[in-house]
Amino acid sequence: MPVGAAPGEWFAVWTRSRHEMVVRDQLDQKGVEAFLPTVTRWSRWKDRKKRIDWPLFPGYCFARVGAERTRSGLSCPGVVAIVSLDGRPAAGNPFGNAVWSFGHRNPQGLVFHPSTGVLYETEHGPGDNDEVNIIRRGANYGWPQVHGSCDDDIGSEREFCRRNAVVEPLTAFTPTVAITGADFYLSDAIPGWRGSLLATWRLLRCQPL
Repeated sequence: MPVGAAPGEWFAVWTRSRHEMVVRDQLDQKGVEAFLPTVTRWSRWKDRKKRIDWPLFPGYCFARVGAERTRSGLSCPGVVAIVSLDGRPAAGNPFGNAVWSFGHRNPQGLVFHPSTGVLYETEHGPGDNDEVNIIRRGANYGWPQVHGSCDDDIGSEREFCRRNAVVEPLTAFTPTVAITGADFYLSDAIPGWRGSLLATWRLLRCQPL
């Protein structure tokens, strides 16, 4: 923490799976006081064993910042959300509560693009129109008046979308594919897949916005 800065408040930072140490290091680089409690475990790989530090609370690290800086953590690849330790939403949410966007039916996966920081989401439809969305601050995604795109497949969707500035999905699947979690493929093992969004059994190439 910079010399002379106010002590601030501790926040729980919810991270992507296995990104706790990455987020902690990035917060440190921003000058944000970060804390990641760990325990020592043995990891076995083939015929070898190695001692590793494992997060005590998988999926979380902790940061102490002033209210005006709570959103700085969201710019770190790997962060999903920031809440205070007593459950209050972080400052900067568009409606002054815990809502960041609305009109979602059943979100399944949330993942930030590793270089742009754009937030992607996978979502179950009711039996049609499973979706892949880019999540924007304060945006309306249409549910329950809209399933998938604004194409009038369940009624007057186009008019509702026009009046309510509904954000349409990047893609939708009918019949449902029971879409689940999502992540970006960052390995070099399959070069043609690197930077692609993986969700359930389908490979989706998402261009950064």
